[in-house]
Amino acid sequence: MAKRSYLRDISGVFGSYVISLVASFSVYIILTRLLGPEKFGVYSTLLVIPLITVGFVQMGIRRAALFHLGKKHFPEQRIVSAVFTLLLIASFLGILVSGAGFLVYNHPAYKTSYMVMVLLAIPFKLAVLYTGGIFLGKDEIRSVNLQNWTPLVLNLLFVALFVWIFPMDILGATIAYMLSNGLVAVYYLVTLYRKYHVTLGVDHDVIRALVAKGVLFAVSFVVMQLNLRVDLLILGRIGVAAETGYYSLAVQIAEQLWLLPAAVGVVVMSRTANSTSQTKMTEETSRLMRLTLLAGALISLALVLVVPWLVPLLFGPAFSESSQLILWLLPGIVAFMVFRVLNGQLSGMGRPGYSAVIFSFALLINVLLNFLWIPRYGARGAAWATDISYFAGSLALAVAYCYVNHTSFFRLFCPHKSDLSGLGSRFNAYFTNKSK
Repeated sequence: MAKRSYLRDISGVFGSYVISLVASFSVYIILTRLLGPEKFGVYSTLLVIPLITVGFVQMGIRRAALFHLGKKHFPEQRIVSAVFTLLLIASFLGILVSGAGFLVYNHPAYKTSYMVMVLLAIPFKLAVLYTGGIFLGKDEIRSVNLQNWTPLVLNLLFVALFVWIFPMDILGATIAYMLSNGLVAVYYLVTLYRKYHVTLGVDHDVIRALVAKGVLFAVSFVVMQLNLRVDLLILGRIGVAAETGYYSLAVQIAEQLWLLPAAVGVVVMSRTANSTSQTKMTEETSRLMRLTLLAGALISLALVLVVPWLVPLLFGPAFSESSQLILWLLPGIVAFMVFRVLNGQLSGMGRPGYSAVIFSFALLINVLLNFLWIPRYGARGAAWATDISYFAGSLALAVAYCYVNHTSFFRLFCPHKSDLSGLGSRFNAYFTNKSK
């Protein structure tokens, strides 16, 4: 178990997410202003099919590697070598399945050059995911932090180069996306290859264990990705073209509220995989969830006040309509914070099946409501469908979490006096250690 404090690890991950936030917003500002609503909508939907495909073909190996490395079920060299072998297989399948997906989706605005660049990025996205699982399994949070922000900062630099300085439009944006992921992937692959003396081959026992544990993680991940992006796909096909751009920007902005719960979830997942006391983990995770939910609610209230004037200022008057959509999305975004934190512990325990099953039903609700409401209400209907799906899924997962960890629903959500007082003592200890 790591000797570092939760606050130190969470602040480190959160800091990397803040860098990512700044880089991402800078990219959005460049793309929205230079591409406009319709082309920005095309670019946003262009990435959806590969992202969903990556979630499927990666077979949950990131979290399976984390689990087996944390529990030390096999020698590290064998696990890492097996991960590299599975990466090659997943990369081939990812390109094949995504290519087929583009043919079926058949969007008239997708040029061959756009799709080629996005398809070439798939092996690199998978490599970042797989190597991240190795670092999490070794509780190397600093390496994970670097992986969080480096691709996004590089993407910003390349977008500035290929979209702003050399105006290559959507093609420039896709080239930037491919190169930013590629450079980071190659660096970490070479680093791990040398460190663990990787040998490519079929280690049946380790591969079988990784895939067996990873299947449920993969199903859970795909269901979540579909839940997060199916509204954008449906809106892109049956909605107004410009509304897809407005809604895409609104989703990107609103989802930045997940920076804190995402940081908490990553640390909780890594700590759980390396923990010998799930009772203590449950107490700590519950406390962190309550504090995260409180922080999310307060930040969302602040956003209600600033979003109407901030969005047109940053992204231009053409995207003013995104402001209202952000406000519609906020309730569901805040509710989903519960899932982000609690699922971290369930994943670290090697029990992703609950989230997979629960959010399969949430996905069904989301799809049905999108088809029902988008024709009548456009992007607002997509936002409402998302809110209901997130509320239902997060509530159901909280019930499942209580069942698995033998705690009560009331105890999970009821604030405790020790929540804030404990946070204060941790801040004091954190800054005392930093000053030494």
